Amino acid sequence: MSGVQAMRMQRSMVVIVGAALALLVAGIVVALVASRRAEAPYPPDSPEGTVATYLRLLQSGQADQAYGLAAMDRDRQDFIRQYGDWSRRSHRVPL
Repeated sequence: MSGVQAMRMQRSMVVIVGAALALLVAGIVVALVASRRAEAPYPPDSPEGTVATYLRLLQSGQADQAYGLAAMDRDRQDFIRQYGDWSRRSHRVPL
């Protein structure tokens, strides 16, 4: 391999690595911007507002209060047993 071919190969690798790094940085920026998006305001008495309140209660560890917003035939203790640890995991629920 001649010196000119080696330089072209080296230059090509620099371009490929630079492009990959630029894509990685762009992906990180998009992810950060998307994760900081403000929560949409819903009227408290709307269906969306009720669901948002329900999920906020679960996330803050208030499964007992969240149960009060849920219309279901499930026993309160079963509900708390199943959803009481909701706040220990990360969740993203788009409405």
